[in-house]
Amino acid sequence: MPVSDADDRLMRCFASVFPSAAGSDIQTSQFEGIPGWDSLRGVMLLAVLDEEFGLQMELPELLELGNFGSVKQHLAQRGLLAQAKE
Repeated sequence: MPVSDADDRLMRCFASVFPSAAGSDIQTSQFEGIPGWDSLRGVMLLAVLDEEFGLQMELPELLELGNFGSVKQHLAQRGLLAQAKE
């Protein structure tokens, strides 16, 4: 399956918060399985996602999503994934 621009943008968000994590770890692990994951990194990820996609949510909501794929699906459901960064 080809990687879309939205996938690439989302991966860059995660990679900026978890620079030492492999892309496969980010895409296949629950948040707790990503090397370096902690609540501070979760807050940092929220800030990056808000800046890139305009996603505004609280940490408990993010934790409920649990992984990269669920975040991607949530962005798509809210119509935010297709929006380009302004």
